[in-house]
Amino acid sequence: MVSACLIGVNCRWNGEKKENKKMSKLFLSGRLIPFCPELLAGFGTPREKVTIDGKDGFEVIKGRGRMVTESGKDCTEKMLEGAKQTAKFAEIVEPDKIYLKAKSPSCGVLADRITGVTAALLKEKNLNLAEVP
Repeated sequence: MVSACLIGVNCRWNGEKKENKKMSKLFLSGRLIPFCPELLAGFGTPREKVTIDGKDGFEVIKGRGRMVTESGKDCTEKMLEGAKQTAKFAEIVEPDKIYLKAKSPSCGVLADRITGVTAALLKEKNLNLAEVP
C-alpha cells in the first residue's frame, strides 16, 4: 500500500502531489495499492492544512492530543476516522509493506519516527510500515 500522493495523485491538503518516482514505478508495475486517509475520512481536496496539537499521532489516538485546521477547527474525530478506515483497508489487503508520506499529520513517518495519526494506528496494529526509498 502507498499514500496516493506519492504516486502522483493530487490529494494533498493543498491539492498538489508529492510524487516519488520509485513509488510511481512500483505502482505502475502493479505492486502497490494507493490510499489516502484524508479522502477516506471524507475530506475534500484542497482543504485547510491540519496540524497536531500535541506530540504525535500516538497522543491523538490516546486522547491526549488533537488535530486542528489552520482556522482552529478541531478535526480530530474525522482524522481518526480516516486512520481507522485505512487500517480496515490494510487488514483486508494484508500488504507486505505500507509506504506513508513523511511530514504529514495524517500519514507521517520520518525514518523510524512515527508522527502521524494513521501511521500510529497502523503501528499499533503491528502492520509493516516501510520507509519510502
